[in-house]
Amino acid sequence: MGGIGSKLREARLKWQLTLREVEERSSELAQQWENSAYKISASWLDRVERENRGLSATKLIVLAVIYGL
Repeated sequence: MGGIGSKLREARLKWQLTLREVEERSSELAQQWENSAYKISASWLDRVERENRGLSATKLIVLAVIYGL
């Protein structure tokens, strides 16, 4: 059974997004919402996906918006 990281990777690949594209979209959201905490780096997301690390509610909300969840 996969953890949150594998589920996030599955959602990203479903939308055919690269890690860099997610980073770019999160930066756009951070600007729109005027909160730099919404920025997600490609390297951080890669670690979360590979190592099933936990993530904050803030980051989860941003990824849910990007992935249309």
